[in-house]
Amino acid sequence: MRSSQVQQQFQKRGQQSVSSRLLIRKISKCLDAKDLTIAQQEQRIKALEAKIEELRPKKRERLARDPNERFVQIWEDKEDQADIAATPEAQDDIEMAEDVEEIHSCIVVEF
Repeated sequence: MRSSQVQQQFQKRGQQSVSSRLLIRKISKCLDAKDLTIAQQEQRIKALEAKIEELRPKKRERLARDPNERFVQIWEDKEDQADIAATPEAQDDIEMAEDVEEIHSCIVVEF
């Protein structure tokens, strides 16, 4: 309710005493102060909501991967595999695997 509305309602009643007019002015002043406070708080709330929206994380975008990087990675992996295969331990493992294949290459049938 606005202060002007309060004053209009009391003016319609007719003659008023000095104390009632003073009371109406004080009530009007308090209503104006309340309206001002509410308007300031609403403005502050809107500003804070805008700041929250600004700080809220946006939808994540998928990064485009460089196709050349993929081929470089494949090339490096093949080089690493070649380096590992050249070690003496790897050679022993390869020879053992070949021996196992020779053992299992024949079929034995018993009656």
